[in-house]
Amino acid sequence: MEIDYVRVYQYPNAVDDAKGYNNQDFEQPFFSPNPTNGKILIKLPAGNPVRGDIYNLMGANVYQFQSHNNAMDLDLSSFPKGLYLLSVTYAGVSKTQKLVLN
Repeated sequence: MEIDYVRVYQYPNAVDDAKGYNNQDFEQPFFSPNPTNGKILIKLPAGNPVRGDIYNLMGANVYQFQSHNNAMDLDLSSFPKGLYLLSVTYAGVSKTQKLVLN
């Protein structure tokens, strides 16, 4: 017996039944604009609560937020200009992206 090929496919719009959300939605950038002058819009798949944190480059947590909506506005114009990390946890999955504040 011989196995010639083994292929595994993941379809881009597949819904993860165990987590109940579309994996592709959470893999895309989840906020805009970036860089920003202070106001950002966070968009995530609907359905589960979102917990978020903003960290400076020293690792200090400078802002926390929670939401039950799939979209929310944040005003960061009072923060010093620089580079931050925006981390969100949604449906047991965490994602972090850099945020440039001009």
